[in-house]
Amino acid sequence: MANPADADERAPVGADIHIWHCAEAREFARIGGHSVIGHGPYVGPSVIIAPICRLSKRALVPERSLLKDGVFVDPGVVFPNGEFPHAINVNGP
Repeated sequence: MANPADADERAPVGADIHIWHCAEAREFARIGGHSVIGHGPYVGPSVIIAPICRLSKRALVPERSLLKDGVFVDPGVVFPNGEFPHAINVNGP
């Protein structure tokens, strides 16, 4: 049997939200109206998801994330949560 969605009571959600099983929304996360939260994504503390967004299966959106209107997150996408994520410079190093 699948686990139900788990939304912290301090995580307000907008109107007409569709949330599937095993989704988790942490404290102070805000989810805008007319959004779809698929099976099993994680929405971290204080994340802001604007209206008309879609998080697909097993997406991970950590704290300090902002998704603007109409964003679609593919299945399995993981956003980094480091303040200065590792990357290469334009010239290669």
